[in-house]
Amino acid sequence: MKKKFKFGLNIKLILIFTLFALLPIALIGFISISKTTTELENEATNRLKSLSQSEADKINLSLSKVSSASKNLADFATNVFNNPDLFYHPDYWSTDSLFRGPEGQYGNSADEVSSVIVFNWCPLDDQVKNDLNLSADLDFIFPTIKNENPNTDNIYIIGNKYCWYRFYPNSDPNPDNQGGFAMDVLPADANKDGVAAPFWDDLTEINNPNKLAKWTPPYVDVTGHGLMISALAPVYQNDKMKMLTGIDLTLEDITNRILDIKLWKTGYAFMIDKEARLISLPVRAQADLGINDEQLGISEIRKSSLLETSNPDLKYAVMSMIKGKNGIETIKFNQSEKYIAYYPIKDTGWSLGLVVPVNEVIASAQNTKNFIFIVLLVLAIILIILAFFSSRAISAPIKKLTRGAEEISKGNLFYQIKINTRDEIEQLADSFNQMTLKLRAYYETLEQKVKERTEELRIAKAEIEQEKNRLETILISIGDGVFVIDSEKRLALINPAITRITGFLEKDCLGKPYDQILKIFKEEDKTENKDFISQALVSGKLTNLIDPSILFTSDGKEVPIASSAAPLKDENGQIIGGVVVLRDITREREIDKLKSQFISLASHQLRTPATIIKWGAEALLQTLGKKLDDKEKGEVERIHRGSERMVELVNDLLNVSRLDAGRLVFKTEEKQIEELVNSILDEYKPYLEKKNIKLNVEKPPVLLPKVKIDEEKIRQVIIILLDNAIKYSPDNSEIKIKIEQKGEEILYQTSDQGMGIPKSQQEKIFSRFFRADNVSQKPGTGLGLYLAKGLVEVSGGKIWFESEENKGTTFCFTLPISK
Repeated sequence: MKKKFKFGLNIKLILIFTLFALLPIALIGFISISKTTTELENEATNRLKSLSQSEADKINLSLSKVSSASKNLADFATNVFNNPDLFYHPDYWSTDSLFRGPEGQYGNSADEVSSVIVFNWCPLDDQVKNDLNLSADLDFIFPTIKNENPNTDNIYIIGNKYCWYRFYPNSDPNPDNQGGFAMDVLPADANKDGVAAPFWDDLTEINNPNKLAKWTPPYVDVTGHGLMISALAPVYQNDKMKMLTGIDLTLEDITNRILDIKLWKTGYAFMIDKEARLISLPVRAQADLGINDEQLGISEIRKSSLLETSNPDLKYAVMSMIKGKNGIETIKFNQSEKYIAYYPIKDTGWSLGLVVPVNEVIASAQNTKNFIFIVLLVLAIILIILAFFSSRAISAPIKKLTRGAEEISKGNLFYQIKINTRDEIEQLADSFNQMTLKLRAYYETLEQKVKERTEELRIAKAEIEQEKNRLETILISIGDGVFVIDSEKRLALINPAITRITGFLEKDCLGKPYDQILKIFKEEDKTENKDFISQALVSGKLTNLIDPSILFTSDGKEVPIASSAAPLKDENGQIIGGVVVLRDITREREIDKLKSQFISLASHQLRTPATIIKWGAEALLQTLGKKLDDKEKGEVERIHRGSERMVELVNDLLNVSRLDAGRLVFKTEEKQIEELVNSILDEYKPYLEKKNIKLNVEKPPVLLPKVKIDEEKIRQVIIILLDNAIKYSPDNSEIKIKIEQKGEEILYQTSDQGMGIPKSQQEKIFSRFFRADNVSQKPGTGLGLYLAKGLVEVSGGKIWFESEENKGTTFCFTLPISK
């Protein structure tokens, strides 16, 4: 039955042509609009950021000039007070010109260059008089500083924790009262209760070791000069802070500069101190910054911090500002989005912020976007018209192809399609005709091929079933637990041993992530230890579980295990999963424990008779040595040497047993590693001389930091390494010992020119009772290096070696430096 379609081929071609024509245009348009808009927005925001930096740098420059002037004034005053004989000029000014005010304060007249006041709580003793006399030399540089910094208000020096002042310039605000500026404007008992830390304590040698000038927080001047700040610098006498110099700066000029900044149409600037309190802002900024009363003065506004704002975006920007950062953020104020660009004023720790509505910044970008959109729309209309006529030229021959395909689908394999368009559609029609001919040929042999393929599939299925049964039989017969995971690390197969070890049934495991069922943890700290499986899947190599680990069973019991993982690969070598084998080593642990207990018991039982034999042999040699003939004496000496080796073996066995059981007692104290090494080397000089071995000791010229160790245990480690080096080194060779600091650790090295360790046996060198094949004829127990490794690791260090057979060996260990 012929189907009826809602849309004909012609309409679809029009839609396709239109789509493929409009898609590049739309993409190009989108990219153009986005790129143009982005570039214009970036240009505008960069301009805003540059403006914030430029204005902040101008303010910072003017402030740093004043702070530098205060520091220079302090340095000059320090020179004066440290060289009084050079600078004291009694003929210029003396405290004799001071007079006492009505409230007990002392001051001078308004006719002098600078104004002096000594508050009534400060005694006018010889020290104060001497300081005031010397401070008069500052009158010679006060005018220069004022001329270079016309925006400053007062320049002064203060002594004895605000006990007295010397102000410049001097004036007579109240001619009716006797005295100059300080006597007229300052209370007689000012600063009696002390001053805030920024005005004295922050400048002391403890808090200001570099003797820098520091800015006070902004404050409202009591003399009516509005918001001010002061640049204070310490004056030193004999390396102790004695007084300070200061320059008061009104913020009127800086405030006016900020108010005069022009930012698009309605933008504005504001400035905050390092506590996020406002210093300057225009009236139009108050609503954005949370100030509802436009009549508030700056002193009232400064009582609150912008960190208290309820606008989270503004709060985030303010936090960045007080941290000294620079940047630009987008903040929503009520229903309006605005940019805020900020830049630090580094000299004071303040920050300048510029706020501009987003729509004002990107207005030019929006106009450009509208123009591009209109151009693209006109182009799209033209392309739709061209698509209509092109589709009609294509749809007619395609309809013929459709009719031919319908005939072929009905089984008419003799039907031929005739199209003469001399293009790809004509080639397609010819291909249809060739296909019809081939279909007739294929149809004749298809049934036989189907029968043959069916038989092949039956045989292949039987082989797969046989292989599956074989693998299942192998898995069931394996005593170790085996599970298979897929590429998503889900359990695909487990054998019965897994159920026996863990208690989990197969139905509860399959299809679930393996680490939710089979939980493997490190035995020491109970942290997950499944990295060896991931490593096998990533590296494509067999990976063993290294750290002692446990597996939690279904009822929560802990089972010690050994495990390894290997990747599963497809025929192309791609990793599609993994096979993990785990073994319950509970029985092995019990056997090791029994062996350790047996060794400990046997060692204890052997120690007493071995010691008695040793002492007996020593007694015979001492009492009867001269009476014995050479043969008898040789026999006694062999008994003595054999008993010594037996005592040494028993002691090693006992130490190893205690170390394995965690019963080896460590008494730690801070020690100098060089002293310990030197005492051991003194003891070993006869052994070195006996084999004519040269000893080369390399250590720093100064003492190394101390290490916290059990001296006897580390002594035993060094003796083991040195004894091995001597034992396995040939006569007339050299042994090198090196001690140095590596970071937070002390490194000890012993290098010899001995037999070396065969490469195939190096991984076993720290095992109990192991001795390399090339030293099996030498005396030894095979416990020394095992014991040394345990003692170093318990002491918090690491031990390792590098060796080449017949060339020598270097053993190294580290110990942590005492904190």
